[in-house]
Amino acid sequence: MSKRYIKLKEAEIALLEGLKKGSTSERVRHRAQALLLSDKGFDIATLSNIFGVYRDTISVWFSNWERAGEEGLLDKAKSGRPRKFSAEEEKNSGEASSETIQRISVFTAVQNNIYGKAASCKTIKRILKRANFVWKRMRKSLQNKRDESLFRFFEKEVQLLKQEAIKEDIDLVYFDGCGFDMNPGVPYCWSKKERQSCSLPCVQKAIRYWAC
Repeated sequence: MSKRYIKLKEAEIALLEGLKKGSTSERVRHRAQALLLSDKGFDIATLSNIFGVYRDTISVWFSNWERAGEEGLLDKAKSGRPRKFSAEEEKNSGEASSETIQRISVFTAVQNNIYGKAASCKTIKRILKRANFVWKRMRKSLQNKRDESLFRFFEKEVQLLKQEAIKEDIDLVYFDGCGFDMNPGVPYCWSKKERQSCSLPCVQKAIRYWAC
């Protein structure tokens, strides 16, 4: 039985080269490259080994190309349940969550109320992930509550004390404190990957240790 090859014209080669380099689908890029290699003399068995697919799959790629050209290389629309939120609604939901989301159930209820949906928390999580949100640990900080001028004043004061310690005019001792309790106080939230999320530390009953 004679081996099957695809013979391409110059315009077809240019088209397939464009698909191989520019298509966002890896499957489409593989199909285009398989046709280009077939035109160069690679048989179906060799192409099957290169792309890790069955020989019948390569034959289907050839048949689709001969039948429909470029259209035959593209993935067809797949059946499935339509998304609950449109692309515009998903975009608006991502923009609405511009800060941090600690209680996904509350955010889900708000979005369902706005758009008249009945989406689950899992659906909302998928939307947030597509909007570049991740479930991440929050950093406890009082930075946005501090008096900036007072903070800078004592920052300079510390630098002066360090200089005096270097000159051995004083003995500089660092004093610190920490607390331990049975309730873990590590907050998490949904937030943009590139955003640093902070929360205010809460006051809890704890065993205090002081050291210097």
